[in-house]
This record gives sequence, C-alpha cells and structure tokens, in this order.
Amino acid sequence: MKLLAGLLSFCSGSFYEKPRYWDALVQSEQRTNWGRPVDLKKRKTFRGHEDCPALVPGENMEPFRCNGATCLLVCKAGFVPQGRKRVACRKRAGEFIWTKTPGQCVTCDPLVPQPKDAAVSTNCRVTGRGKRLCTLRCADGFKHNDRLATRLICSCPRGNCQWKESRRIALWEDFTCKAPVAPTSQPTSRPTTQTTPVTPPENEPEFKTGPKRLSATDTCSMEQEAFPVSRQLESNRIINGVDANKDKWPFAANLKMISQFGGAGLCGGSILNDNWIITAAHCCKGSVKVRASIGDVSRSTTDLGEFEIESERASDLHIHPLYQTGNGMDWDACLVKFPSIKAAAPQTCDNCFSSACLPEKAPSHGEFCWVAGWGHKNEGFNLADSLQEVGVNLYNWEYCTTKSVYGSVINKESELCAGTIDVDGDGLIDGGKDACQGDSGGPLVCNDGGKATLYGVVSWGQGCARNGSPGVYVDVWGVRDWIKKTIENN
Repeated sequence: MKLLAGLLSFCSGSFYEKPRYWDALVQSEQRTNWGRPVDLKKRKTFRGHEDCPALVPGENMEPFRCNGATCLLVCKAGFVPQGRKRVACRKRAGEFIWTKTPGQCVTCDPLVPQPKDAAVSTNCRVTGRGKRLCTLRCADGFKHNDRLATRLICSCPRGNCQWKESRRIALWEDFTCKAPVAPTSQPTSRPTTQTTPVTPPENEPEFKTGPKRLSATDTCSMEQEAFPVSRQLESNRIINGVDANKDKWPFAANLKMISQFGGAGLCGGSILNDNWIITAAHCCKGSVKVRASIGDVSRSTTDLGEFEIESERASDLHIHPLYQTGNGMDWDACLVKFPSIKAAAPQTCDNCFSSACLPEKAPSHGEFCWVAGWGHKNEGFNLADSLQEVGVNLYNWEYCTTKSVYGSVINKESELCAGTIDVDGDGLIDGGKDACQGDSGGPLVCNDGGKATLYGVVSWGQGCARNGSPGVYVDVWGVRDWIKKTIENN
C-alpha cells in the first residue's frame, strides 16, 4: 500500500518541476508534457485546463498553449510577454477558476524608429526570442560615427519598452548621417577577421549545389576518438525533403526523451561511437532517460535489424555547461552515454548502424550539406513516417545575421545557420527548405572527401522554412573541446 501511495503521490505532481517559461514554450511546440500534471485522485472531477473558462487572447497575442492544468501566454512576433506568463486552473469552493490573470504582450513605440534625417533608412526584424531589432542604415556615401549602419534592439524591462543601442537608450530621432571625409592619397587596407564558417576563395562560387540526397558513401568507425590529439585542430523538422536512403544515414538515431513523469518527447541524434550519441540540450533538459532506436527509418514499421537501447542513469545525460547563457538557445548540445551499442545489436542488424565522422576543420560558407530527421513535414503536426533529408547551404555569421530576421542574436561561437539562399534578392534568405519540430537534435552532415561528417545539430528556428528564418544549428566544430573532454572523463 505504501508503494501504491508513493506512486500516486509521484504521478499527482508532487515532484513536478516547473520549467522556465522559454523552455515550456519550446516544449509546447514539441507536443511534450510541460504543464502541471492533474492529480490522479481528482481525474473524475477535474480534467485540467479544459474545466476553466476559455482564455481569450488579448491584443498582440497568439492563442494560449495549454497542457495539464497550465496555460502559456504566447505573443505575436515582435512582442514580448509582460506580467504573468502562465496561469493555472484550480478548483476552489466548487468552481473552476484561473488563479492568476494572464499578462500582456508589449513592444516599443513606435514599431519602426524612423529618424528625421531623410538619408537614413530603417529595416526591422524579429529575433529568435521575439524581440524587435531594427537597423538604421545611411544612404550611399554617408556615415554615422564612421559606420554605415547601427542596430537598435527593443528592450522591455518591467514592461517599460525602449529602443536601445549597446544597452544604452537610443536617441534614434536625432540619428543623422554625414558625408565621410575625403580619403588621403595613400590608400589604406582594412584588416579583416576570419569568422566561422570560412568564406570560400574568390575563384569559387559563393554557394555550392548538390543532389537531393546525401552523396557521402563512407562513415566512421564505432571506435573513433572524439577529436584525437594527433589531429591538427583549427581555430525544429524537414520541410520539402525526400525519403532518406537508409544506407547513407546509419548514424542517425531516433530518440525518445523520457521525463520523470513518464512522458516522452521526440528528438533526433547522431551516433559518435559505441557509447555516445549527440543531440540537442533542449531535448535532454527535463529528461531522466533516453531510449534510442538504432537502424530506424520508418516510424510505423520495424525495419530489418532495428533495435532499441536505453541510457542507464540521469547522470548519463551531459548538457553543455554554457547552455542558455546567451540568447536562450545557445550552446544547445547534449551528449548521452549508452551501454555498448554493438553489444545490443541483434543478429539481423547487418551493418545497420555506424558513426558519423567528426569534422577536422571549421565549416565553410556556401558549402552544400544535408539535414535529416523524423519531424514534421510542415509547420504543424504532420509527422513524417520515414526518415527525411533535405539539402541546404551553410552560411557564415555575417550572411546569416544580415539576411535573416534573427540579427546579431546568433551566437558566433556555438551556432551555425543553414538553409536556402537569397535568390529573389529581397535581402532575406528564401524559405522552402528547413528542419521542423521533432527534428531537434538531428544531424547536419557534409560530404568531406566522401565521408559523412557531422557539422551541425538541429537546434532552433522561427517557424519552419519561413522566409528570412533559416535553421540554426549547434556548431559541432565550436563545441569540439567539450565533446572531447566529456567523452574522455566519462
């Protein structure tokens, strides 16, 4: 009886750990359980949020997202939540009520800060965290403080929204552009800094093209080391994809992220060696165990040789220590340790899995690569039955920040952008090909000399395959030291 009482207490939510608002927002897109669970003893008289009066979205709000007894406030693009971000349904004195009043969605006024100077143009975007970012740009031949452009971010501490420049209140109305001083007779060269990804030489096209399916034919040994010392080290969701060739993606793992309440979210992962799989940190957060399907291509049927393996302890999930220290989704990497994958494989598994190769150099701007996953085929909940893959181009930081709605929110050290290029010339990366919900943690792979090399891990993006919203990936090259140390020390 004590055991039964303990189970009821566990399931009733006494061990419920409320996720942070932004984590809950991500989990709500993945259809995982993030809200406060309903007490099993009260299920007959209390179903959860459905019993309370319907919440009507206010101005600049999207429909509320609800799970269990909790509902989340969701703002439209460009607006941020202020006040109560989530509310809970409770039964009090025989009535079902919301214990708190939802907050509101606010932003800066005006929406577009247009200076008085006619030589200044304003272009605004929305970052991955929903904030408005505007660029004030001088006309050709003019500059502001020796710069062609200045970025302003809408900041709303305690609901007081103001346009800011480098954390200072921006006096945007008086922003002016002046003609630069004539250059001296002796030309000077402007120093350049190399960023990741590396830009290709001038005699090569900026963006490469490739086939619909991964062209690499080789993978790596299950005994490969994580960035061995002997090497010279240099300093969402598949939209419009095609069914993947099983033989080309033997390192792709279909993961079920199991929480302490028994719920399971869906993510992707990549096999690194006989004991380790890499995925996204936001997949691991809140999970205590991971069940990996190896040799899996189809969700609805069991493939020949397909088998499952499960991590043993919560301590086997290693989230990057810098996760969420910057833009809220940066350093989004997680390593999961498993018992021997080879020992768990059945006899029917004839070379049904192998390891993705780890990169020996930084990613190159314009490189044509492939991303794969079992997530949604479109921005909704149309899950793919078979593993999907799609070809995308890698971008360097400058291209991604200037041609996407994300702006400078992208972390230069740990994140990598990929998608289609700006073909229509509207100044924004074209949509149409991307990862989507359920593909998080999956592989972004390039063909390095015939070897399938893992350059990215699916992390986040605004919607799926939207114009100006490319996929954002963990830069595997940027987290190489952490991968090496984590595997060596565990």
